[in-house]
Amino acid sequence: MKTFNTILKIGATLAAVFVGALAVQAAGAGQFNPNPAGGTTGFFSIHPDPSIQQGDCTNCANQNNGITVNVPNYNDMDTFSVYLDFHNMGSGTITNAKAEIDVLSGGQIRGRLTGGNATNSGITDSAYLYGLPSSYDIEFISAYTENTHTAPNCPGYSYYQPGWTESQVNAGVNIYDLDTVQNGWCDQGYLIATYRVRNTEPQTPTVEVTTLMESMIGTTSARLNGRLDQGSNTSVWFALTTNSNPSCTNSSHISGNSVSGTYNSGQSFYKDRTGLSVNTHYYYRACAQQPGGSVIAANNVEDFYTGSVTSNVDVSTLSPNVGTNTVTLNGRLLQGENVDTWFRYSTNQNTVSCSNGTPVYGPNNIDAIQNFSANVSVGALNTNVTYYYVACGQNATSSDQGSVQSFIIQGQPVNLEVETLNPTNVELYNGGLNAQATLKGRVISGNTNFVYFVFGPSSVSISCYSGFNRVYPLDHTDPRGPGDTFESNQLGLVPETTYHYQACANDSHGDTAIGDVVSFTTPGEGSGNGQPQADTQGPDNVDEDSAELNGRIEMNDVNNGIVFFVYGQDEDRIADVAFDYNTYDQVESDEDNDDFMVTLVDPDNDDDGWRNYDKNVYSLDANERYYYQICVEYVNESGNDDLECGGVEDFRTDNDGNNNNVEIQTENPRNVTQTTAEMCGDLVDDDGSSQQTWIEFRSSYENYYNQTPTRQRSEGLFCERVTGLQPNTTYIYRACTPEDCDATRSFRTLGTTVTQGQPPIITTDNPTNIRSNSAVLNGTYVANAPSGTCWFDYGRTSALGRQTRSYAVTGYGACTHSFTNLASNTTYCVQAVIETIYGTDRGSVRCFTTPPGTGGPTPPPVVVIDDETDIDLSTLGLGLSLVRLEIDDSVEVVSRDQAVEYVVEWENITRDLDLNDLSLKVVMPPEIQVVSASRGQFDADTNTLYFTIDRLDAGEQGFLTVDGIVGKGTVGNLVTAEAEIAYDNPINDAQEDAIDWDVDGYGVRVAGVTASVFGLANITFLGWLVILLGLFIIFLVARWLYLEREEMRAQAYAGYTPYAGTYHDPYAPAVPPYQEPRYREVPPPAAPAPQDDYYQPYRPNRG
Repeated sequence: MKTFNTILKIGATLAAVFVGALAVQAAGAGQFNPNPAGGTTGFFSIHPDPSIQQGDCTNCANQNNGITVNVPNYNDMDTFSVYLDFHNMGSGTITNAKAEIDVLSGGQIRGRLTGGNATNSGITDSAYLYGLPSSYDIEFISAYTENTHTAPNCPGYSYYQPGWTESQVNAGVNIYDLDTVQNGWCDQGYLIATYRVRNTEPQTPTVEVTTLMESMIGTTSARLNGRLDQGSNTSVWFALTTNSNPSCTNSSHISGNSVSGTYNSGQSFYKDRTGLSVNTHYYYRACAQQPGGSVIAANNVEDFYTGSVTSNVDVSTLSPNVGTNTVTLNGRLLQGENVDTWFRYSTNQNTVSCSNGTPVYGPNNIDAIQNFSANVSVGALNTNVTYYYVACGQNATSSDQGSVQSFIIQGQPVNLEVETLNPTNVELYNGGLNAQATLKGRVISGNTNFVYFVFGPSSVSISCYSGFNRVYPLDHTDPRGPGDTFESNQLGLVPETTYHYQACANDSHGDTAIGDVVSFTTPGEGSGNGQPQADTQGPDNVDEDSAELNGRIEMNDVNNGIVFFVYGQDEDRIADVAFDYNTYDQVESDEDNDDFMVTLVDPDNDDDGWRNYDKNVYSLDANERYYYQICVEYVNESGNDDLECGGVEDFRTDNDGNNNNVEIQTENPRNVTQTTAEMCGDLVDDDGSSQQTWIEFRSSYENYYNQTPTRQRSEGLFCERVTGLQPNTTYIYRACTPEDCDATRSFRTLGTTVTQGQPPIITTDNPTNIRSNSAVLNGTYVANAPSGTCWFDYGRTSALGRQTRSYAVTGYGACTHSFTNLASNTTYCVQAVIETIYGTDRGSVRCFTTPPGTGGPTPPPVVVIDDETDIDLSTLGLGLSLVRLEIDDSVEVVSRDQAVEYVVEWENITRDLDLNDLSLKVVMPPEIQVVSASRGQFDADTNTLYFTIDRLDAGEQGFLTVDGIVGKGTVGNLVTAEAEIAYDNPINDAQEDAIDWDVDGYGVRVAGVTASVFGLANITFLGWLVILLGLFIIFLVARWLYLEREEMRAQAYAGYTPYAGTYHDPYAPAVPPYQEPRYREVPPPAAPAPQDDYYQPYRPNRG
């Protein structure tokens, strides 16, 4: 009965619903409003500001039918939002209404509304994106619906629903039933979606071309020279004219000056031009164009005179050669006959000329074209003073003066000193699976162009004199002087592991300055490294007179930390807080100005783990650069007060009180050469839209800035390559936006010692990584030529006599050679050599001695009688390996946490076969965690190192090292490392390889000694003595048995009866047993042995 009543109630309810639905239908039909805001945009509009949020959509409609995006360059992005306005203007409810947004082709964004009982269900409206590149991508960011009920008195109608996905928006999101209350305005609302458009159109590669000096000038001909600095598959030509501005697009300038073929980056080209006028001044420029690209003209123009019998004098001043005792002033006679030459020098750049200054005379009566020079004694000059000079020439009809060049005599060099600073940013990342740290160092005195760190786990030895375990700073701020810092960020460190590092620097003589060794321990879950860690973080809410400073502290189980910020405009004082003070109370604000201020944030930090801090500072100066860092006072392990600081961050206050969020920073330069440099900046915050950026730069003696082209870009690092710089010159630059320019940085172009057309220079540096059978030879060179070769002469005395393979070099740098197959405990002498088209230079002879070997006594020599027949198996293609490959870690047993170094060596053992593109693979054991490798790429997933050897000449050798830490393993198992090298045999084009293994036992470490459960490594000295004694006894027994056997065989063959009695007559009376021998009677001779069966006892090794 109860069930029957329930069914009746359900039926009555359904009937009521059905009747209600009929009543709604009878009330009228709904209709979507095609233009709710009454404007011109319909119900769907677009706006470039994506920041409109909940409750801020009163005027979302009637925005724009379309907008123009700003994405001119590859990977540029612009963000926009679209607004779909839904409103029921009909007389009936629209049921199950849905709003839909679709991104169509051609920049069209379409909105669509559907619903039951709507007379215009499926109505659409569109908005458009203009200014799109030929290739782009539109990405969905987010979407939400919001009821805004523009009519008053609509209680219960407000809702906000975020989180719609792209697929939901495309299919149509639910906006429920739209009724007619207040003429439908109570149910009115929006679907708002935000998108990002990205430029995916590949950029045409940059083309850069340089005009080089002319050559082979005649009376009616000359060779025009150029170089393609950047580009590929590029057509080149010259523009030649008698005016000073040749044009790469002027047909009269380029006629007859085309160059056949196409060229790639770094290639030089020329045009032998004939038909020129006699005694005429010509100007020319190099030109280039990639397929489909614009015509690119070189920035510089070269000029020359064609020859004549009575040509005017034309001289050029060249760079000097500054030596120890003399300075050689150089010039070049470009035109003229019977010319007398001289130089004049002065300390005043503005007044030096051919008639003013100290004269130095060159050769007389010379003809073009040739160089000339004159020497000035260093003793007549002052140190650390800049001198300026000009080259001069004169004959009977004319004279000429070259441009001004300069030089400086350096004073007594200051000894180079560096110090190792404490690391910063020692923290976990990647969910605590990895750790990182920033290594820091500083120059104390002297100058250096080469700084680095040696770094590794505490179990791995480090040395500034070794070529291993080196890491380098990311910036290239050279030279560095007193007070300059350098740092290197190390990723992928192991949590809860102790590392150590050392700051190193080399001076111009190759001598090495070293700092102290600093250790730190990476954090782990709930563990510390015995001292607090500090991390200064970026600022927030920067305006014209205030900012929010941020940082964090990890106390690492140290209590009573006093946390504070220091900030101000004096960067050096801010950076040196941890070195100048030991307690917070010692750090006092400079009340007279904003150079140095201190503010306390926590008087007692006892927290576990990282704790974040922020502090608002006020009364700052507008448009000024401020520096700050977070610090903590604590009691160190020695019981003394100490400070730990988190590194310096900086910001610039606004200059107009507009609180803009655009932030740009000037970054370190890259790839600095004699005449070019990449000046870099970082658009840290673009305030939500792309910004115009550029670089302003000037030389240190100019009082105005030059500007690179303005480029529109979004946030990120950028660099502008600038050419045409002066050698050996300091430049100042800064990164800029229309809102602000950041603080300046500086660099110095390479000095005039790296010139073209001068003899090369090389020095022999100390050999490194000296082992019993190998060493690394080192040299430092300046080529002074487009290219050259370097090598090492060597021998067992200072007379040398032999030569290593040669290496191609250019510019300046290090020449190194892996010197292998050496004899232990032997002295070797080496000398670095460089050769270019302008000459040969040799460094000093340096000698070193290899240490004694550790592999047992040296085997005796093997004497081979030469039969004067040589067979080179490597030329027969018999499948014999052409490469010797070895891998060894110099131990037999390893244990957990032990540091090991694997050395992989290879050698082309042929006499005349060069091998190319050899692929080396080193598979490390799973028990070994690789820390570093001297060469190649390491794949952590497979524990495998890969290295490609581009070329291996006959007889050439090479090696690499892999450093690791022994991890978990099973005692008694074998730990096997495998090295394999694959190559093509040039004889038969067959794929061949060489393989080697290193096998160790996995043991345990007891009382500091590693011992294996199985194997020979755990046998003591007494055990070895017992084994040797047993073997000796066995040998004696075997020898005795052998001699007994041989003696019996010899006696048998001789007819001898062992143990026979004394002779007696068989017919005589019987002799009693044991009768006393009759010694006076001589027995007859024994019966002779058969002569036809002669036996000689066996004697081995008898010739």
